[in-house]
Amino acid sequence: GLPENPGEMHQWLRLLSFSFLLKAAAIMSSVVLTLSPLRIILKIQDKKDTLTYAPYCFFCVAVCGLQWCAYGTFAFLVTANYGFLILVYSNVLGVVMGTYYIYTYWCNMTEDFRKKQFKDCCYAAAAIYIASSMAPSRSMATFGARTGSVGLSILLYGWTFAPMVL
Repeated sequence: GLPENPGEMHQWLRLLSFSFLLKAAAIMSSVVLTLSPLRIILKIQDKKDTLTYAPYCFFCVAVCGLQWCAYGTFAFLVTANYGFLILVYSNVLGVVMGTYYIYTYWCNMTEDFRKKQFKDCCYAAAAIYIASSMAPSRSMATFGARTGSVGLSILLYGWTFAPMVL
């Protein structure tokens, strides 16, 4: 139940800071967006065909999660600020599930058109990481990782709310 001592109640309420609520919202939105393609991937797995779905959304989940994890890790290593690790915690599921989505899609590709789209996604993901690793300084690398992460997040949000059929 609730603490009887008002001092104890104050201690509990201090945990509900704006920062805590913001971090909780970031984690929850990341989990919801990461799991949104799961129903489609299970359908693809069941039918053993990619149906009418393009691979872009699935790549975006993996690459976006990896980009945010890389940025959070890099920013933590540069600044020693543990606050950046929330980016890793909230996006590691995206890396794992995105990898599962991509693997499942790859195992069920039958059309040459989908194979070309898949290959294009691989090239785009490689280009993102090559470009972000070529930054001349730590501050530029952090800025580049952050900019890339934000851009990929916008794509992920867009593809989540847009029809995934191309």
